[in-house]
Amino acid sequence: MKPEEIISIVKGFNYNIDITNGLLYLNVNRDDIYKVLFLLKHNKFEVLIDCFAMPAIENNNIYTIFYHLINYKKNERICISTNIHQINLNYKESTSSLEVHLTNTTANSILDTRTINNNKYLNSSEECQEYTKYYIQSVIDIFPNANWYEREIYEMYNITFIGHKNLTKLFND
Repeated sequence: MKPEEIISIVKGFNYNIDITNGLLYLNVNRDDIYKVLFLLKHNKFEVLIDCFAMPAIENNNIYTIFYHLINYKKNERICISTNIHQINLNYKESTSSLEVHLTNTTANSILDTRTINNNKYLNSSEECQEYTKYYIQSVIDIFPNANWYEREIYEMYNITFIGHKNLTKLFND
């Protein structure tokens, strides 16, 4: 696909586009990553061939997640990336689950409305401890093979994938 075709697919989203060594790189906002990957899958990039995270060199509080997609019929590849910033949370241990309440007002709408891995948000001003986490929407319902990649990223970098049904460690306990 030509860059113009990709731009027409992602119009309406915040993005940066670059071509390096013949590979198209698309950086999108974390809030838009799920929608952009959904649109790209339904526009000929059917296969997720790799997904990994990397800490940002210039800032220890940011991770970048990369998704590599391929169109086998045309032998075209694209790399989609998004940056994940720390979100400060308050939590308290309960007998049934870890209850979480967002304290960061810039957190995206996914985190405002959804349960995080079967954890419940606190709606009251109960006494809590603060900690920092990284969150992003899981894409396993778009690309089922993302299951392994997301679990590996979770284990290595403690990035939580919202909506992942089996976010458990692969290698270490």
